[in-house]
Amino acid sequence: MLRRRRTVDPLEALSNGERGVLALMADGLSNSAIARRLHCSPKTVEKRTASMSRELRLPLTESEGRTDVNLRALAVLTFLRSAGFE
Repeated sequence: MLRRRRTVDPLEALSNGERGVLALMADGLSNSAIARRLHCSPKTVEKRTASMSRELRLPLTESEGRTDVNLRALAVLTFLRSAGFE
């Protein structure tokens, strides 16, 4: 069975900084490791992660459909799907 690719890439809504954080998340780096790699503060990584979550429309709270799902995992899955890994 063939799958149809998305016509809109959800990562297009992200800034370059947010995409950089997401790519490093997909590589398995922690927030502190991402901050060191990008030469920024851990707080900057947290802000970019929160912004990225809003842009990707990931559920942030239980009332939005998130229960025990890891936000980081959802973001990385979105990244991988966008890159063609399904």
